[in-house]
Amino acid sequence: ILEHKAIERGNTDIQYSAKLLQRLHKVAEKYFDFPSVTIKQAKSQIKVRSEWVSPQAYYATLNQIKISIDSVERDMLISLFILAYRTGMRKKELLGLKINDIEGLEISEPSAVLRPNSYRKLKTEISKRRVPIFALLTPTELRFFNRYVRSRRGQGEQTYIFSLSTDTQPLPSHVPLQLFKKIMEDISNKQVGFAFHGFRHTAITNLALVLNARSQLATALTGYSENHIGILKRGVLGVDTEGPDKWYALSGIMGHLSVRRSFEYYHHAATLMGTFELADADIRLPASMFTNITGIENKRIKENNIIAQGD
Repeated sequence: ILEHKAIERGNTDIQYSAKLLQRLHKVAEKYFDFPSVTIKQAKSQIKVRSEWVSPQAYYATLNQIKISIDSVERDMLISLFILAYRTGMRKKELLGLKINDIEGLEISEPSAVLRPNSYRKLKTEISKRRVPIFALLTPTELRFFNRYVRSRRGQGEQTYIFSLSTDTQPLPSHVPLQLFKKIMEDISNKQVGFAFHGFRHTAITNLALVLNARSQLATALTGYSENHIGILKRGVLGVDTEGPDKWYALSGIMGHLSVRRSFEYYHHAATLMGTFELADADIRLPASMFTNITGIENKRIKENNIIAQGD
């Protein structure tokens, strides 16, 4: 199977498949006395694809759609890219959204309720979830999205939100990425090696910054204003915006089984956040700890005129 994937189908990364086969074989070893087998492709080091779309590229994409796409489809495509960038929903989750999946539209505070339908199967049971669109979108984006969805409501509750005006089915799954790549080529005059899943990486990284980093760093990298960051935190975390459950809230919104998966595969600004905190830290060590670490005694500290306060 693995050779077929690698040679016949040209898959460069077969580790995921190898791990599934290894787990399946372990079950066979345990219950059916299969001989022990080690699948070498399952042992290779994890390769994390790091992708992040800057606010500048995101806004440039929206502007390019406004000036280059026919008005009939323009609002639909802008709404699609807004949700992709801000919510991190998977491509099938986005394209499978129907009017009746959007709750709270009457009070202009929409959430997307993700559940299986005839178009999409969800990846895991935990993928069934509610995504607080009202908190994740900026006020301007939210008004635009609300207006667009209301304009489609007259077509029926089972209408797919992201479908062409001439079709009742969702957009073909290859269209969003092809459009994004074409727009980036038009803007930058170079090809972009990017997967649509990169929007999910971006949204998770941005949300991690908003929930956990200092506001100066979060505003610079996410395009959110400082005022909206407060709104977003309350919408995602409730009253206790500084509580310990931020990572669990992030994983819940993204439909991950564990906090570890969100952090290990999708959060690409952890080192930057840590460096930013250290650069502004006022670290003070007890003299005894300083001596234990360096071997430098109190007498030498005083002899070298090093400033010390108390002990």
